[in-house]
Amino acid sequence: MVRAQSALGGPVALAVASASWSSTASPPGGFGIDRPVSVRYSFVRADLPEDRRIATVGAGNSSGPVSVGNATVRQMPLPGPVDIEGSLKAVELQGGATVREEWARQGSPNWFANAITELRDGRLAIVLTYARSQTADAATFRYDVATGRVERTR
Repeated sequence: MVRAQSALGGPVALAVASASWSSTASPPGGFGIDRPVSVRYSFVRADLPEDRRIATVGAGNSSGPVSVGNATVRQMPLPGPVDIEGSLKAVELQGGATVREEWARQGSPNWFANAITELRDGRLAIVLTYARSQTADAATFRYDVATGRVERTR
């Protein structure tokens, strides 16, 4: 957050959070569900509602300097804190682990997952997509942050 404040020159609010995980067998080698390969957080100026700049900071494979860009439409600040890493744990308990286990039984233990925040009608959700390496197979879940409910959407 401090790096985003410095890059944007004032107070910031979180607008987007994302993370990626990879199976331990998948190149270049992930950490499974234990920890993400990378996380990214994007911030907007909290006090300038017309400012379309967005500062993104990352860790893991996404680490590096803060990048600042302009959005065509201002990103809305998220209504509260986000546990992007915790979203995978919730989805795992409510269907994600079953998907991965089925793929492993079919002989494809390699997978990756991506999570990104979604703000729809003022409600915060995290969309998490699992994909099987080297196939078109995927499963998508929507995690409602307020209720903890997980819905499989694909």
